[in-house]
Amino acid sequence: MYTERILVSVDTGRSGGKTIDHEMKTAFVPSRFKKGKMRKLIGKLTDYAPSDIDFKYYGKDGQINEEPEHWFIGELAQKESDISTSVWSQSKADPKTLYLILASLYRAGYHSGRFTVVTLIPYSTFDDEEIEALKKLVEGNHSLEINGVAFNYNIEELLLMPETISAYYGLPVEWTEGKYVYIVDVGARTMTLAAIDPSGELIEARTETVPVGLETEKFDDDYELVEFIVDKMNQLNWDEPARKGVLVPIGGNYKSIGKVLCEIQPDQQSQGKLINEIGILQASDLGLYEPKRRDDAGRFANALGAYMVAKEALVTEEV
Repeated sequence: MYTERILVSVDTGRSGGKTIDHEMKTAFVPSRFKKGKMRKLIGKLTDYAPSDIDFKYYGKDGQINEEPEHWFIGELAQKESDISTSVWSQSKADPKTLYLILASLYRAGYHSGRFTVVTLIPYSTFDDEEIEALKKLVEGNHSLEINGVAFNYNIEELLLMPETISAYYGLPVEWTEGKYVYIVDVGARTMTLAAIDPSGELIEARTETVPVGLETEKFDDDYELVEFIVDKMNQLNWDEPARKGVLVPIGGNYKSIGKVLCEIQPDQQSQGKLINEIGILQASDLGLYEPKRRDDAGRFANALGAYMVAKEALVTEEV
């Protein structure tokens, strides 16, 4: 049992919950849900698989329901059904967001405890109403079972960061110091392009979220996707020669996007467009060291940046 409050970052994206803790260890849970049911052979002819998350939520702060919310989450949902659903509605203030955070804490190796959790909201919906709704949903002492074992996760404080912009704060300092930084975050249903000036301030007039993602638009190949991205970049005037800097693709498809951008960069630069450097994230750049996640650095970029901001804020509070 953990007695001190632990800071954990959980990026609850449509592809999955990406978690980073104080040791920079990472964990991932696919954002897939299927209504749970009794599995007759568990405990008889077979047992839970290591990846199973058979999740029952009873309530929080002592308000316990006799009939829990029962869900298969992650790989178990995928295994049990071809029609498992993803997280969520337009708002992240959805119970599935809470369930994914709790499942992510479990997957990260925390079996009860006290937590400060930092999570993310899309830039386009980052407002007071959404923040308050999420805090009301997530903060509290939660009672649940996973794979037949009871747990209590006391989330004493929820901190919120805007997606994409948060990734800036986890980037290597040599990429950001004195430079413009342009971040392209391609998600399942949205794409956010964020421009940040050399002082670390967001340039809102050059930042936009568009309702296009890898699940909403069928691009023929990575070149067509990058062509769309470059179009958006130019619409946002990222091609001004005086504002050249570092372009950083993040998200699940970041390596493919980065590869194509590197290929077209010399031709684009000869026209005075885009940037003078492409930043392709490696695990070593971000201080991530868990071997099985070494090729996944771009996927965890938002979670890492949010963790770094929250850590600094908590240290400042203590001083």
